[in-house]
Amino acid sequence: MKIEQPRIIENLFKSNHFLQSIEDDSYLEHRIFSHININNINIPSFHLNCVYFKNVHFENCTFENIDMIDVIFENCEFTNVIFSDGSLHRTLFNNCRAMGIQLVDNVIKNIQMLNCNARYSNMSGSKIQQTIFENCNLENSSHIHCNYKNTIFSNCNLNESEFYNTNLNTLNFSSCSIDGIGITQDLLKGVTMNSLQALEMAKLLGIIVKD
Repeated sequence: MKIEQPRIIENLFKSNHFLQSIEDDSYLEHRIFSHININNINIPSFHLNCVYFKNVHFENCTFENIDMIDVIFENCEFTNVIFSDGSLHRTLFNNCRAMGIQLVDNVIKNIQMLNCNARYSNMSGSKIQQTIFENCNLENSSHIHCNYKNTIFSNCNLNESEFYNTNLNTLNFSSCSIDGIGITQDLLKGVTMNSLQALEMAKLLGIIVKD
């Protein structure tokens, strides 16, 4: 599946003051933020375009109605961070610590989450398409009332994650670990699993399997 990559220009303007930059202009573009802490921020309705965050620690931040396009988060850490009711497009999360990150009620398209620790993350209520989760720890994550389209989970830990009231049609969990996954039985049709997963799912559905 083809994913549109973030379009990051060369010679981004380096800044060390994220809050001041947003207060100066809610349409923030062509910036790089590196090796800084962004703490205790609650900002509604702002736009990020062609912005690169590298080795940035976000803590106690709420970003509502955010509009993000062509953004990279590399080696970043998220602690008690909420992105809600926004739009995320052509955005990359690479090698990030994102335990408990909230990505709720968003429109998400052309997103890549690679080699991330996103245990306890919450993506509930989001419309997610053209997206790849690869080599990620998504244990105990929530995907309730999500709308998935053209989404790939590859070599991810989805143990104890919740997909209640989410249509699993076309999703492929065959390379993932899904022990204890929570699903809505009526929305299971069309999901792809490996033989061992299918056997465990049959038991979950009350099916008695005999050799």
